[in-house]
Amino acid sequence: LGLIAFLSLGGAEISLKIRAPEEERETLTSYSKALGPRGAPLTVIGLMTLEAAVVIYILCSIGENNLMLGLALAGSLATLGACLPFLRFLRSPQPGMGKKMEAAQGGAMLLKWITVLVAVLAERGSLWV
Repeated sequence: LGLIAFLSLGGAEISLKIRAPEEERETLTSYSKALGPRGAPLTVIGLMTLEAAVVIYILCSIGENNLMLGLALAGSLATLGACLPFLRFLRSPQPGMGKKMEAAQGGAMLLKWITVLVAVLAERGSLWV
């Protein structure tokens, strides 16, 4: 769970500070300035992919049943959906896309944490499923 927290919070931190070249300010350092306009979104995509892989590993470790398979699929689809704004930014960095990337990463992060919580509660018999 610590690894999921590290990956998700790292992705959140970087996605919070990705800006289009027109939005960059001389006095502030952003991740898109430090890692480049391609490096920053690719880093977040990588972190989200690793996070999804760790979640799937945890779900497979908890149990092999239809619920865990469905939860793993939900986490994977959340990651794929969250990557779309980052891929759009890679293709054409435009002002205002930072908020969309931040929201997508945050939504996927929340869904993956809920997925793990539901899996743990279901395995312990604390859910009606």
